[in-house]
Amino acid sequence: MAKKNTIKCPHCGCEYLPAEIYFPNDFLGYPTNIIKDEKGEILGFNGEDMNTTETFTCWNCEKSFSVEAVVTFKTAPYTDIFDDTAEEEFASVLKKKEK
Repeated sequence: MAKKNTIKCPHCGCEYLPAEIYFPNDFLGYPTNIIKDEKGEILGFNGEDMNTTETFTCWNCEKSFSVEAVVTFKTAPYTDIFDDTAEEEFASVLKKKEK
């Protein structure tokens, strides 16, 4: 089992997974009425933005500490091989069943 994204208590070193500290809905926010221009750029919105900072009390040493998530989003074009508009064609070869 791999440990990838862990958060350590700065007092005792006890480790936590982000899901133990952050609540997904609070972390991602509650944006509503998102207003965009003709290019799709966001001009504004109502509701709550992402909340990347939390205060947590360690279950081991019972001391409090703060956690700040540094979030990065990466994008890349996606091509579905079964999409009719894809540039490359996909074909399967049919073979007779051997006895």
